[in-house]
Amino acid sequence: SFGISYAQAIRLEANDNYKDLIIETVGIPRYASEEDYIVGIASIKQTGFRFFYAILAGPQFVPFLLEAHKQGIAGTGVHNWMLSNKDAARRVADVALKEDSPLGLSAVGLTFYSSVG
Repeated sequence: SFGISYAQAIRLEANDNYKDLIIETVGIPRYASEEDYIVGIASIKQTGFRFFYAILAGPQFVPFLLEAHKQGIAGTGVHNWMLSNKDAARRVADVALKEDSPLGLSAVGLTFYSSVG
């Protein structure tokens, strides 16, 4: 529910102050299956966007990024990912990141945000 509330707050702010900003939301369950990631990432890919802000629970980051890479929207040098939660950086870093691995490629250029207050 945190992600849903956070996404709604971003949408409200954009509607009030950034009329030209286009926001699409895609839900992925907290305890997502492989199919949930495949369908969710396909929906994100279908937008044609290049900039993404993902609000995910810590354990979701690695499978999410791997699927995004598999579908060609992470690690491309064209797509930019901003991830919520300072835990994300640790979870991604905890996995052996070989430079040429899908996760290693997906992690290049990631931005991590942590909300406060």
